[in-house]
Amino acid sequence: MARALALPLQAEVLMVCAIELHPRYDGLRADRSEPARQIDEAVSTLGRAGLAARGEVLVTLVGEGARAIAETATTFGAELVIVASRRAPLLVRALGASFAQRMARVCAVPVLLLPDEPAHQP
Repeated sequence: MARALALPLQAEVLMVCAIELHPRYDGLRADRSEPARQIDEAVSTLGRAGLAARGEVLVTLVGEGARAIAETATTFGAELVIVASRRAPLLVRALGASFAQRMARVCAVPVLLLPDEPAHQP
């Protein structure tokens, strides 16, 4: 999706992953290797398509990932933030605390929410 949106505009793409840690359960350690590998792969794919792209992995405390990504987007000068949204567990939906909802609330630029998985077609 990033390529489809960025290519006609020759826009630079910043791919960001936030790892949210709970200090009580996770300590303050994070394994960045898998998210970094996925971002590096996506950045390479975008580069082969002729787009300028870079990626970052952020480590934050639980509940601060959306704010950290929003701040990174502002610093980067982003004009649009695209967030993959997946169906949250019932408890999260009941509390209204999904990551996509938090992103939409805290981000200073428009946020485009995309389903992580295609909708079921009858």
